[in-house]
Amino acid sequence: MERFYCTHDLSAVEGFTACTGFFSALVPQLTSPNDIERCFCVTICDGKHAFAEWSDALFQASSVDKGKQRTAHFTADQIYEATLTFCRYYNQIFSSELDRVVSLCQSETSVVRELFKRMLEKAPVRKIAISFDWQQEKSNTLSVEQTYTLCLSFFLDLWPQISEKVGTFGESIFDAHDLFFMNICLHGDTFEEWNEAVFRATNIAKEAQKKAHLNDEEAFSCLIEFCRIFDKQYHGRLEYMINFLKAMDKNPADFQREWTLFCKLKTQIITGCLYSRFKWID
Repeated sequence: MERFYCTHDLSAVEGFTACTGFFSALVPQLTSPNDIERCFCVTICDGKHAFAEWSDALFQASSVDKGKQRTAHFTADQIYEATLTFCRYYNQIFSSELDRVVSLCQSETSVVRELFKRMLEKAPVRKIAISFDWQQEKSNTLSVEQTYTLCLSFFLDLWPQISEKVGTFGESIFDAHDLFFMNICLHGDTFEEWNEAVFRATNIAKEAQKKAHLNDEEAFSCLIEFCRIFDKQYHGRLEYMINFLKAMDKNPADFQREWTLFCKLKTQIITGCLYSRFKWID
């Protein structure tokens, strides 16, 4: 028995249009939506991102692989299942901060059903505005500018988690870390130091960095080098932070919470929820 009725089956692009339009229209149904919910419903679902993720979700809902999706058509029920899968994928990345969105979709209340039905009907018209990129793959690298934003955002979110531990090493050590996190990382105008950190970690010269993209391993190495630059300025008082990052790199299984944070921030940057704060200094 069909859960959703539509007068015609939809193409993959029309389904993507219905999915993204549905989540955008869902925002008013959320009481005081948090930043991650807004990021997903408004920024990720603006029709310019997540084509590869939608294709994966569609495959899970229909078993039609990407190569055949270009010419295939899908029922309304299949599109809705793919929409749920699409949302669950991002909920996992965002550490369950989309639980309310997932629950609302799963509830299939009359309001939810009516919203989705409306998006299904509008999809053939709205798809004209969607530039669906079949060649797009899931992005796994960041530009130097984006990695700078990842670095500062990661450090700022990490500090509250480790500040109590750092405090046990004495006032001098704590003050150096507090200055690094709450001054250097918060104000984010250490562009030349970041270029130097990237060069030390990757051997990519500053001019070439403008076109470079870094994988996770390279990006994390840049974080460590960035700390080392300021550790020298602080006369070795950032040693705890450097050792913490090196331990994360060596034993990731022991730092699952921290790596989850790293991946969540990376996804927010790739999807445009966090914007680059970097400026090139000639």
